[in-house]
Amino acid sequence: MIIVVDCNVVISAGLAGGLPQQLLCSLLANHQLIVTPAILEEYRGVAARPKFAKHTDKLSALIDQIVNVAEQVDDLPSTFSLPDQDDEIYLAAASTAGARYLVTGNIKHFPDSPYGEVEIVSVRDLATQLELGINAPLATF
Repeated sequence: MIIVVDCNVVISAGLAGGLPQQLLCSLLANHQLIVTPAILEEYRGVAARPKFAKHTDKLSALIDQIVNVAEQVDDLPSTFSLPDQDDEIYLAAASTAGARYLVTGNIKHFPDSPYGEVEIVSVRDLATQLELGINAPLATF
């Protein structure tokens, strides 16, 4: 299954662990993640913010792991208009790559879901659909 992961999910997985981390580990191992240069730039830019300084190494390692596993596609202009314009790169990538899901922590930023074949889902919703055990042991990066 083809999936695009919003930056907030990547950062949550790297910082807090829990279900975001378990879901991201499952996605990296079992599904095709899609990234673009703009998505990677946002992942890296957010991870480098001063408020995450204590976690920079861990977040950078996680992003490197994503780069090694994900399929990178070219950036394309978005044809969507979203409340948070920063989210348009994720929706454009998902739509272009034929992704089934865009997983995000900010469902409200995608008010007209679904967008064509792309369904916008929360971490919990996708974990439930993939039948991940919420209390299963957590993987680490």
